[in-house]
Amino acid sequence: FDDVAALRSIVNPWPGIVIAVNRAGLAYWPKIDHWVTLHPEFLADWMLARNGPNRPETAVTWCQKDHPGARVDVLARSLPCTGSSGLFAARIALHILGCSHVVLAGMPIDDGAHFYDADGVRSGPTFSGYRPEWLKAQRNEFKGRVRSLSGWTAMRLGKPDAEWLSGAAG
Repeated sequence: FDDVAALRSIVNPWPGIVIAVNRAGLAYWPKIDHWVTLHPEFLADWMLARNGPNRPETAVTWCQKDHPGARVDVLARSLPCTGSSGLFAARIALHILGCSHVVLAGMPIDDGAHFYDADGVRSGPTFSGYRPEWLKAQRNEFKGRVRSLSGWTAMRLGKPDAEWLSGAAG
């Protein structure tokens, strides 16, 4: 969660909405406003692990498809679902929620370990194959409104700073 700490060093508290992507919703304990995934088959288990059986999830959940047993509040079928759940979340923030600025935290799109990987050893596939879709989105959709706190996405999109964030209230 180095990225969250880095963002808090720039602006604290965060003035905008918080969108968790995939398993990040399990680990980010302040309130999340939206929870996005391209993997609705895992959403019910993630929500149960986050909240327990007696505390309902308050975040609005977003997917591109429904899944039996998963609480999917919004089906965002009009958006492309290529390039990772993180890119899908950025598109939701920009195109549906109307956010003026999007800060990516924990979305380096590199080959390093996930925050949940034991001993810093990467599990699962690498993300470098998603980069062409991110580059296409940078050219055609982002228009300078998306920045990242780490990794390849920070190198390509730039890192947020106080000046850039000054209008990021939504």
